[in-house]
Amino acid sequence: MRNLSCSLLVALVLLMGCRAQTTPPSAPRVVLSDLTGHALIRLDPTTGRLDGPVRPMPGSPAGLASGRGLVAVALLGRPYLQVLSFPSLEELRRIHVGKGCSDVALDPSGRRLAAACPEVGEVLLVSVEGGDVRRVPVGGQPHALVWEEDRIYLTNPGRGSLQWVDPVRGILEGETPLGLGPRGLAVSGGQVLVALYDANQVAVLQADRLEEVRHLSLAGGPYALVPTGGGALVSLMESGEVAALDLDSGQATRIPVGAGAAGMTLSPDGQFLFVCCEAAGQVAVLALHDNQVLQHVALPPGARPREAVFALP
Repeated sequence: MRNLSCSLLVALVLLMGCRAQTTPPSAPRVVLSDLTGHALIRLDPTTGRLDGPVRPMPGSPAGLASGRGLVAVALLGRPYLQVLSFPSLEELRRIHVGKGCSDVALDPSGRRLAAACPEVGEVLLVSVEGGDVRRVPVGGQPHALVWEEDRIYLTNPGRGSLQWVDPVRGILEGETPLGLGPRGLAVSGGQVLVALYDANQVAVLQADRLEEVRHLSLAGGPYALVPTGGGALVSLMESGEVAALDLDSGQATRIPVGAGAAGMTLSPDGQFLFVCCEAAGQVAVLALHDNQVLQHVALPPGARPREAVFALP
């Protein structure tokens, strides 16, 4: 498979080279979680090639968050979070939380972490530097988190709902029933979007009216979402597609990307989408100006990418 198109190379080089520097800074990288292989994989987005060796992990890396030169990792089956330095992905610290976690999110300052603990139905709050862990009971099995300003949103498949937590007071602030299998979650422009995997729907809520829900039908196993102004890109795990969904009309254009389409991450310039194709063991790269697949990046044999983040120095 040939390298990414020249347009991708030029766009990302310009992103980092806006002004002359004697020593160029570390470039952004895509960090992938291999859930079944217990590893992290670093990808150079300008070439579509692996950037260094696969990084073994002590457990199954389920959720990732990046910011301020670090990558935080939620580990299923391990009683701690890992905080890694970027770009080396060397361990800076382990934050013991007592149970395995399914997802992790950073606050806007990059100084605090929230983690979802499905085993005990809690959201955990802790400093990136470690220290005391604050526990917020939410019930069910919390799955995905987004920390948006002074509120933490989470999906809870065990309760079929969207919940939100006040991180200052450390309390569950509210909950709205959504339906079967809420998984992926995104917040943008005052809207909250939730992928309902088992119901084959996307739920749309306004942040100031969270009791009101619109359900948009979207067959194929919606898993993760990336907002795009008046729409959203939705990975469809069962059909191996990404759907470009119009949130007003509910109409969707489907783009085949590869088996087991799961987590996605948007390039810092907003021009390219990197899609984990878990069952195919590949990453698909989409150019968003025309929603065309530029490349399928082959990963090491046996790798099964589940989640992805763009990490910046």
